[in-house]
Amino acid sequence: MSVEVKITADWKTGYCAEVYVRSTGGTVTNWRVSFPIQGKLNQLWNAKYQVTGNTVTAENLDWNRTVKPGQPVVFGFCADR
Repeated sequence: MSVEVKITADWKTGYCAEVYVRSTGGTVTNWRVSFPIQGKLNQLWNAKYQVTGNTVTAENLDWNRTVKPGQPVVFGFCADR
């Protein structure tokens, strides 16, 4: 599994990003990834999540539980700085 965070909007007091979860091997079912963020998370969509300090841990919902090679699962979030 790999995770890539791409900033999609950035302004002085906050930002939004898309997170790409990719399989680095075969098909993955029931994924879970962690990544650092700057600031305070204020919303996240298309995944269940938990925040510990500056680390977000996100996991699949029922409808996006499978990650196939070459077909990333994408979810997004916004955070305040």
